[in-house]
Amino acid sequence: FDLLDRRVARMTGGESQFGVEIDSLSDAVSFGVAPAAMVKVMLDHINFPGRPGWVLVAGFACFSVMRLARYNSEKDVQPSERFSGLPTPAAAGAVVSLVMLYLECTVYDLREVVPTWFVSALPKILPVYMLGLGLLMVSRVRYSHLGRKLLSGRKPFTHIVILTMMVILAALRLELTLSIGFTLYVVMGPLLELARYVAAQVRPAKSEAELAEAEEKA
Repeated sequence: FDLLDRRVARMTGGESQFGVEIDSLSDAVSFGVAPAAMVKVMLDHINFPGRPGWVLVAGFACFSVMRLARYNSEKDVQPSERFSGLPTPAAAGAVVSLVMLYLECTVYDLREVVPTWFVSALPKILPVYMLGLGLLMVSRVRYSHLGRKLLSGRKPFTHIVILTMMVILAALRLELTLSIGFTLYVVMGPLLELARYVAAQVRPAKSEAELAEAEEKA
């Protein structure tokens, strides 16, 4: 729905500054405060130390608000095909999907399948993971705008096949599919930045080697 609200407002002529401010406030609550509150409840359930838990989940919420504020101030100059920093909906999805997976592993169908070490480690690692997500949100790491890639323009037939497979996987194991999908999206940004950096370092060295070889031939 976050992908559609502003588009519907433009189509119906219902845009206003008040609507923009309310949308930003609702995003801060939905993608910052709500995931942090969910994790805090989970941490209290496992008797996680109180002060570190509060600090880490509150840090996530604060970074979410900072990310939204930067996005609103830079949205007119940012390229439409990518984000600067991890989008707050993706960060919230990464957190909430892991909370859902934890519930599935402890209460519902997966409790007899998943190893006990994973179940015990997940809620302890999640607050630190949230801190990393917060830093990625306020960073300049580039992330693809998946909403535009998936919904805009004409798509090949393979695109429909991939989307269908994703729907089937989500129908079979929603929590597991969402957890894997959001985690892959989170790590994709830093990995692609690393690949760009390595390529930029290799290209000048290769050019210098080609130049030296040409001088030797001359």
